[in-house]
Amino acid sequence: MLYSGGEKHAKGVALIMTKNVGKSVLAFWTVSERVMIIKFKCQPVNINIIRVYAPTSDAPDEDIQLFYKDLKKAFSTCKSPEVRIVMGDFNAKVGKHSEPGFTGVYGLGNKNEQGETLIEWCRTHYMSILNTTFNQHKRRLYMWKSPGDLFRNQIDYICINSVKNCKTLPGADCNSDHILLVMQMICKLKKIKSQNRRRRPNSSALLQNPQLASEFKIEIKNRFSVLDISEQEETSAEEDWKELEINHIETVTKNFQKKRKRDGTVRKKKGMKNEIINP
Repeated sequence: MLYSGGEKHAKGVALIMTKNVGKSVLAFWTVSERVMIIKFKCQPVNINIIRVYAPTSDAPDEDIQLFYKDLKKAFSTCKSPEVRIVMGDFNAKVGKHSEPGFTGVYGLGNKNEQGETLIEWCRTHYMSILNTTFNQHKRRLYMWKSPGDLFRNQIDYICINSVKNCKTLPGADCNSDHILLVMQMICKLKKIKSQNRRRRPNSSALLQNPQLASEFKIEIKNRFSVLDISEQEETSAEEDWKELEINHIETVTKNFQKKRKRDGTVRKKKGMKNEIINP
């Protein structure tokens, strides 16, 4: 889980993913307590997910303006060829009226002022509000229920250029007054190969040889004999252990790693005939 926000539940955004999906995360930025960006390495282009949680309509105008300012900053941070997905609780109602290219006819309720602001933002950034463009049953359109289930609203949205489908999952029990909103899109995640990964030598296997074990003990003893502990400054146990670990790895790597044969002979590989090795 990646999270951005304060201690109060009135703010904060997060993204939960599986471990396999987490291996494709390239970067993560927290723009504010209400906006964050997660970049995934994908094919053919990378995908940026911008998670948002807008202030309610009761909030001061300054808070709403600051939110859209942070959202604009997050949007401009992403590279233009990459996919941008803006998703979360906008606390806005865009209504049933279609805005061609930006909203569909499958919204719920009537448009409010926050909805006008959201549509204007989508128009400026050429984004479509997905969950108003797919013909779904009404139970797959709303994503918020009032206490006692007296009112149901559509205030959470996913904005992007194009996807396969978008709907809610009302049967999912996530202990919230919001309903899960999901979308389907085609992409291929790429795992990020770890860079400069240090391979630890297998000293246990090497030291099974009595002669190597004896040489190893002598080498380690010689390394630490040059250190006059009485003249050293006081160090923590972690620092002492780190020094011991470094000396251990360097000693094994320098003196006891198995070396490749350099006798000039050709090793037989799979698919190679004897005629190739001995012409």
